[in-house]
Amino acid sequence: MNDDIEDIIEDLFKIYLSSIDSYNSKIYQVVNDKYTVIDKSMITIYLFIKIIEDRNEKNEQITNTLSNYLLKQIIYSETGNISFKVDDNSKKEIYHEILEKLILEKFQYKNRIMRELKYNYKIIGLDQYSELLMFLEDIAELVIFNKMILKGNTEIEIFYNSKKSEIINQLKILNTNEYFYKEKKNIIDLIINDKFNESQYGNLVNVALNLKDVYRYSQITTRISRKCTFSPIYSYNNELTTCRI
Repeated sequence: MNDDIEDIIEDLFKIYLSSIDSYNSKIYQVVNDKYTVIDKSMITIYLFIKIIEDRNEKNEQITNTLSNYLLKQIIYSETGNISFKVDDNSKKEIYHEILEKLILEKFQYKNRIMRELKYNYKIIGLDQYSELLMFLEDIAELVIFNKMILKGNTEIEIFYNSKKSEIINQLKILNTNEYFYKEKKNIIDLIINDKFNESQYGNLVNVALNLKDVYRYSQITTRISRKCTFSPIYSYNNELTTCRI
């Protein structure tokens, strides 16, 4: 990872702003008309960087993992999120490999129709950083569901409760030898005790979610005069008229 992590955070912010208004598949679209895959992905990355920064880790593997993860969003924005949940941990590595090959194939097609600019997507094995991102995606979905509930969307409650139970159950299979065991356990404990929103992670997520609620508008107004003159050029309801601004 670059020495100056602020540069990476700035780039992430730019990517998010450029994607926030573009078409992206919704999360649980039947009960959600606002939050998309890119929202979940960016919350995931904010949490990821927070954990990495707290551990003071800097290596190329982290940067490559983040780059790959963001590149995937280009495919997801076009096709929807093609990933799915794997409950059997023994199959997780196989699933990751198949998904990586599928996305790589899509980028190879994109690169064939490009003359100069190319997508540099690489297949990366399922390492500790990829697994952390997968874990944090569940956390991102949970906080998005919680945000929708706070805004009065009661239909999402069943999905919120299901996702919360799923995350809590991960504590039973969490291996103490895992690279990010301490961080994962800490987050799960916060969720169990309903303290996540008050934690440093919750504060960070709230900032990310609030970006979605920022209304972007222009103060430039255009005023059109209502004065009209008759002209034999345009016809409307059998009347020949044109308006002068």
